Amino acid sequence: MNRSFVGMEPRLPWPLNRATWWTEPVRAERLAALRIGVGLALLLDVLLTYLPYTYELYGAGSLGAPDPLGSPFTSRLWFWSPLGDVGPQWAWIVILAAWAGSAALLALGLRPKIAAAICLSIALFVSNANPFIFNSGDSVRDILLFYLMLSPSGAVWSFDSRNNPSETVYVSPWALRVLFVQMAIIYLVNGISKANSQIWLNGAALHYILNTHDWSLVSIPLPVWMTRIMTWFTLVWELLFVLLVANKPTRKATLWVGVAFHISTLITLRIGFFGVYMLCFYVPLLPWGRWRDRWRASRGAAVAQPA
Repeated sequence: MNRSFVGMEPRLPWPLNRATWWTEPVRAERLAALRIGVGLALLLDVLLTYLPYTYELYGAGSLGAPDPLGSPFTSRLWFWSPLGDVGPQWAWIVILAAWAGSAALLALGLRPKIAAAICLSIALFVSNANPFIFNSGDSVRDILLFYLMLSPSGAVWSFDSRNNPSETVYVSPWALRVLFVQMAIIYLVNGISKANSQIWLNGAALHYILNTHDWSLVSIPLPVWMTRIMTWFTLVWELLFVLLVANKPTRKATLWVGVAFHISTLITLRIGFFGVYMLCFYVPLLPWGRWRDRWRASRGAAVAQPA
């Protein structure tokens, strides 16, 4: 089977350049899966949470209009956006439609670096135009788009890829490794923040969250002792995530807990697309290259069978 390497290989400082985790090339399918996942997530985000509420969020007379009292929080000096002065709301529909189109191009792999750069630029402009709706999910989205803008995510499974179907493509792992470290930092920071809150330390946080309409999508009458255990488990999992994934015997279980955690919060809580974007971190961890090799082998066996 032919092999090829796509993309740049950065010169890493010591001791990273001595670690195979940072230097050994990985299958390009991992980056491609990340690109597709982020592109689809952003496309759904724009179609479901931005475009239907354009008139309420952007343009003259909307919640995103400049504060006539000159509040420091909404001042364009702090939240400047070249789109902030776009008054006609039809123009915002065009802008958001262009955002959705760029997300679709990213998922399809048509000039993915340029598509990711356009998606990130519009994301920053749109967020600054109405800082009231900016949330942690938007921060995660911007991080993912930034690294897709720099990495060869279109090496396979894209309109731009020209590799032979029987060819195996590899890329440098630096983008995937940095994103994994970023995910670990997100959990650690969230855990430290929760550890400084008395409601998390006494185990009452999830009881109130699941029984508050502002947070909960559905009413879940769980007993207090159960929500207390869930609260402490979440706190410990986030604080120890780095250590647990660094230890091979606990790595898979820790990651599957993360997948289950984000799926459950996505279904039960009003957190926007935060859970969807966090799940994108897990997409490249799946063995896409191995699955593709099995598919190739089964397809080749089927073709080789006599009629």
